[in-house]
Amino acid sequence: MRRDIEDYVLKIRKSEYSFFKKRAGDVALLIPYPYPQAIGSLSWQAVYKKFADYGVRIERFFFPPFSNFKLSELRSVETLRPLGDFELVLVSSIWEKDFVEIVKRCDIKAKILAGGKGVEVVPNLWASEFDGVLLGRVEALLDEYGTDIFRKYGIVKSSSDKVEFFYSIFFSSWSVFKDAVLLELSKSCPRRCPFCVVPETAGRFAYVEFENFKEIVLRLRKFKDIGAKKLGIITTALTDVPRVLDYLEFAKTYFDLTASSFTVGSFKAEVLKYLHQQTVTFGVETTVEAKRKEVGKYFSDAKLLEVVRACRGMDKIVKIYLLWEEDWEAGFFEKLKPFIGKKGIEFSINPVVVKFGVKKIEEIKRLLANFPLPNWKKIERYRRYLISLGFDADVLNKKDWYTEVVASLVDKGYLDKKVLFVKGKRLEKIVDNTLKEVVEEILNRS
Repeated sequence: MRRDIEDYVLKIRKSEYSFFKKRAGDVALLIPYPYPQAIGSLSWQAVYKKFADYGVRIERFFFPPFSNFKLSELRSVETLRPLGDFELVLVSSIWEKDFVEIVKRCDIKAKILAGGKGVEVVPNLWASEFDGVLLGRVEALLDEYGTDIFRKYGIVKSSSDKVEFFYSIFFSSWSVFKDAVLLELSKSCPRRCPFCVVPETAGRFAYVEFENFKEIVLRLRKFKDIGAKKLGIITTALTDVPRVLDYLEFAKTYFDLTASSFTVGSFKAEVLKYLHQQTVTFGVETTVEAKRKEVGKYFSDAKLLEVVRACRGMDKIVKIYLLWEEDWEAGFFEKLKPFIGKKGIEFSINPVVVKFGVKKIEEIKRLLANFPLPNWKKIERYRRYLISLGFDADVLNKKDWYTEVVASLVDKGYLDKKVLFVKGKRLEKIVDNTLKEVVEEILNRS
């Protein structure tokens, strides 16, 4: 056993508390990112809990925080057994790049079943790399197939509409969120923006009923005695949930509260007094009001300014996500300048990722008409312009963007899948040279 990996796993064991006892399992669960980041996600915890509900014991494996390792060298948190000892491995992630890393490092003979958003948008690609691809919520898949899911290979999709809400079943001081536990308040999103895959992959919008919410909060109090001070509420937009102020009023008795994201259209300034967080995030998408309406996310600049004024009045930093657009409106930023203060407004610029095969052709056309494929030099000038005005600004990592786009094109047969596993500039060159003509071909076919 590698000493560095053993030390890493022992550190996880020492820092972690759970509703479940550590015990030998029948199935491996591989989480393809380091533990401090992984413990801040509910996706794999949902998988662990649901299979436990069905009597399936699971052992967990986390990627270490260094790059020179193979899958066979990983050890379980529960027993320190090597991953190669298991006949069946479950993998869950929301990012395509995580599955790329698994394929690159794979040297085990186990059957691998993959699920999560990272496979749902490109199922054909990963069905050719793994033994099975599971599409749908874990609770829906188990509702339909039970433990027979272990014998389902190829692309397996659930037709069940079952919805269950999850919360932290593990807590660790060794976490990016340090003293927080998590609770999923809602699933999916009531809006259907054409640039977002959430409504396509997450099913119908649903939220936790108030009485159930109270029960979960009281259950999570178990972690308070060992250092959990905050409750992170996971939702696409907090104020989409009816009676959300009642939820917050109850939960504040037991925890300091944080929330993952908001939408301008449904925002209620009253929620701010409940939140113990410095930054409040909004997906504004575009500087042009008419474009917001075009992509199904309309609210006026006046409404946005009202929201920013309320947040800055509570001394919150406002982080605004924008899609890349060449015809942005300078007047939009001039309206926001009075609220900057001491670095009080941040922008994150994200080139649109067209998920071919998930979106309808008419939506792809509408999307590309409003948000063109990225010109990275122009995007960097855009970022510098925002900084010159006094805002903070960052841009989505270029390599991550390329990985998502290439995965989508490979899934539909426009690129050879070997392209996805090359490194650095070669990948960028392939995309830059082929993406435009591929997009034109797809649109011409319609």
